[in-house]
Amino acid sequence: TRFGGFSNTLDYVKWAEIYFIALQSTLVAAIALTVDRRVAVAGLSAAFFVLLNWIGQAYFSPQAYSFVLMLAVVLIAFGQLYDGGNRIGELLKRIGAFLVRKKREWPGRPQSTDWPQGVAVAILLAIIFVTAMVHQLTPYVLLMQLTLITLAGYLRPRWLFVAAGALTVSYLVPQFGWINENFGVLGSLDPFANAGRERVIEIACNSACQKVNLMIVLTTLGGALGGAAAIFFLGRRRPDLPIGLLALSFISPFLTLVVQSYGGEAILRVVMFSAAFSGILIALALSEVGRDWLRRAVMVGALLVLGLGF
Repeated sequence: TRFGGFSNTLDYVKWAEIYFIALQSTLVAAIALTVDRRVAVAGLSAAFFVLLNWIGQAYFSPQAYSFVLMLAVVLIAFGQLYDGGNRIGELLKRIGAFLVRKKREWPGRPQSTDWPQGVAVAILLAIIFVTAMVHQLTPYVLLMQLTLITLAGYLRPRWLFVAAGALTVSYLVPQFGWINENFGVLGSLDPFANAGRERVIEIACNSACQKVNLMIVLTTLGGALGGAAAIFFLGRRRPDLPIGLLALSFISPFLTLVVQSYGGEAILRVVMFSAAFSGILIALALSEVGRDWLRRAVMVGALLVLGLGF
């Protein structure tokens, strides 16, 4: 504060939300560019991410910072450490081909990357260790994602997710007793109960409040169903895209509901963590709509509808 010449911390902290959203949306656009080189699709992905992520976790907080770090890890994994898949990945490819009735042509390992593999791995692990110290939930959502894409053979080297897990858990172990006693690490193994919202304060929800709740539900459904529909649509239109990688990344946050209610906020975090990938999937799908005029009309319409909800 003194170095910046401010009289009060709040003089600059009030800009945190714009700052974090700018970082997060830029990273989402960069992730989109790793699977499709069109800048317009990257920009549209960032726009959908912002509009779908109504949670409001970009204020000055550990969550906002850790989410930036998580997206950075995903960018490095997609851009520098992608692999073409193993037997499980091949099985996913066959299932996809069966469902959409079209042969899959997912890309294999790139012949060259911008960074040497050792450099990419070192930077990725360093960011993961920082993420483990910054926030209590984000590193485990990230770890689930890395585990899924590694099991399908989309991340190299294979031992990377084990090292990431060791770094993440090593920060938890010394404090496990206190954390488990006060918060319950595994919580409930009932995903339906974990998806519920705990009522932390009794309020009278008037008609305006009910309209806001309705818009929230519709926006959430738009992201979840839109992302799922985009997977099948792209399976027909873009057999060259790494649909398996995108689909597993989109699905992985939902696994949070299997083990934790996170104080009634687990479902909110699922919306936030999946918004980046549902935004990318929806943007990619809309970019493949038939004629130019129809494609532009659908894109503008989707942005206007989600913008109104936002």
